[in-house]
Amino acid sequence: MVAGMLVLSIMGMADCQLPEVGDTVVVATEYTGLCTLLMVGNITDMDDTTISLNVSMSQLQMTTGSPQAGEVDDLIGRNVSIGKSSYIYMVKIDPEELD
Repeated sequence: MVAGMLVLSIMGMADCQLPEVGDTVVVATEYTGLCTLLMVGNITDMDDTTISLNVSMSQLQMTTGSPQAGEVDDLIGRNVSIGKSSYIYMVKIDPEELD
């Protein structure tokens, strides 16, 4: 049974694609230790250490369980670079899901 689960896991990883320049993603980073900064945007550049995205939406969420701390309008429309070691997660999304 464990072997079957391992095979299914490996098959699932084969379908996984890394985001590329032009993809729309959600990126989460720590913000002051009390909040998580969520940013939605299109990837404009990537290299071995950083990822850059043009931010279309951003929001702070409290790590204590509160639903949200507020929007971060200062980032909208900006090209933001993030060190790949500093984000918690990045998820590729379909831009049509944002409407």
